[in-house]
Amino acid sequence: MTTTAVWVLLIVTAINRYDFTLQPVAEYPTMAECYVASTMLFWEDVPMNQELLCMRIGGHDEKQSED
Repeated sequence: MTTTAVWVLLIVTAINRYDFTLQPVAEYPTMAECYVASTMLFWEDVPMNQELLCMRIGGHDEKQSED
């Protein structure tokens, strides 16, 4: 079993100051690529109550049995 990680670009939207929604946009192998992508989507024109966030997500990839 190996552990892999990817950087996921998320759009976080505030419904109010207590409730938020998350929408995954894309996956990137590095934080740098995720950050660059986030600047290309909105840069200075981020809509009100929304923010882009890069989050590192780790998981376990199990080797498939070769039956």
